Amino acid sequence: MAAVSGGPDSVALVNALVALRSELGFRLSAAHVNHGLRVEAPEEEQFVLALCERLGLRCVVGRVDTRAFAAQSRSSLEEAARELRHGFLAEQAKGTPGRPKVALGHTLDDQAETVLMRLIRGAGVRGLSAMRPFSEAMFIRPLLSSTRQEVLEFLKSREISYVEDASNLDLTFLRNRVRHELLALLRDRYNPRIVEVLGSQAALLDEADDYLTLSAREACEKCVSAESADCIELELPRLLSYHVCVQGYVFREAYFRLCGTLRDVGFSHIAALAKLVSSGRSGDSVDLPRGVAAMLEGTALLFGPRSVLRSEEAGVCEFSVQHEPGSRTWLSGFSLGVESQVLRKEDLKKDPDVTPAGPGPSRGVSPGARSRGDSSSDSVSPFSRTEERSEVFFDLGVLSPPLVLRNLRPGDRISPFGMEGSKKIQDLLVDMKVPRHARRRLVALCDRNEMLWLVGVRRGSAAPVEENTELVLAVRTFAAA
Repeated sequence: MAAVSGGPDSVALVNALVALRSELGFRLSAAHVNHGLRVEAPEEEQFVLALCERLGLRCVVGRVDTRAFAAQSRSSLEEAARELRHGFLAEQAKGTPGRPKVALGHTLDDQAETVLMRLIRGAGVRGLSAMRPFSEAMFIRPLLSSTRQEVLEFLKSREISYVEDASNLDLTFLRNRVRHELLALLRDRYNPRIVEVLGSQAALLDEADDYLTLSAREACEKCVSAESADCIELELPRLLSYHVCVQGYVFREAYFRLCGTLRDVGFSHIAALAKLVSSGRSGDSVDLPRGVAAMLEGTALLFGPRSVLRSEEAGVCEFSVQHEPGSRTWLSGFSLGVESQVLRKEDLKKDPDVTPAGPGPSRGVSPGARSRGDSSSDSVSPFSRTEERSEVFFDLGVLSPPLVLRNLRPGDRISPFGMEGSKKIQDLLVDMKVPRHARRRLVALCDRNEMLWLVGVRRGSAAPVEENTELVLAVRTFAAA
């Protein structure tokens, strides 16, 4: 699909594609977006429709309210028009069979202007690589290596008409000032081939950006100490072992994993993150777009929702709630419920969901046999939906009441089921790569003597269900109705 505005670049593009489609064997259609910004817009729309009819192309027209969208999104008219235009073009292309592409008419002059604009505003390697021949999954720019003068000569040689956009002369817009003032000055006073030079620089930076992106992905894998759907934890000493340039790309990679986009992440954000990891103190943070924040915590750098990370700054709320066997306890601050049921041993054996597991019959029924996912392992992370441990079983007669649900505390230990000795909860969670912010929201089920269950994470070794067990306490988690 060719995006056709009616201007010289897009008209040259669609004519060139028509000439090449038989030779290269691709299907071609056109799209035009009426931004509703100028009185000439309806005439330009009719011009494009007539052009496509002469070329034998189907053309779809999108009419958008750019001013209203700009006000709603608090963006400039240029930014709003681009977002609406690209959104419409992508949506139309998705409806075509095969691997759809949207061809845009950007030229080498547009590339040079973009480099200068980003340089003025402040940009790093990625920003100064500017536009790419292939980008954003389906957008391509076949004319990106051609100058605007070459485009005009192509149209003149074939006597192809086009429309002139009067807004291209409006110096209110930054791009027009760069085009008619700055770029003209550089061309006339410093280098007549400045467009080609800036285009070459963008291409070189594009290659550097690709290399740094690949390097950062490898580095990120080595730096990530924990990861969940809404939080990524980077090991700070390992991160700082990389060159500062790679660090910046690791920041981008971590943000991209959370948000699925790098849009709105600019040079200033990366610079702030670099300052944070080089001279920040534990508890310091940086706000990022889309409600994300990065926070230093000890030897880790956390990326996650601002609301979640900020809520952790006040520390853990101390609590201890007694749980009576056979009752339900709801912990509102954690959006977590724990319920238990007293069962006879013979009733437990009849439950088809419970299967013996472990080293042998002498060890009895696995205390974590009923679960979602793999029932053969007790070392299961609560942050993977397919492996969430949701129910455990205890010999009720061996427990030492009262049972309590409480927050984790410094120095807490557990004797993991199936292991010799005890282990610090802190070490256990590090080994399981549980994110730090998530650790604060974990709950322990304890009796008078020890921790019975790190809820949803790991069962302790106390009170296993044995052959001589009479009454079983089945404990499970539940969510709010």
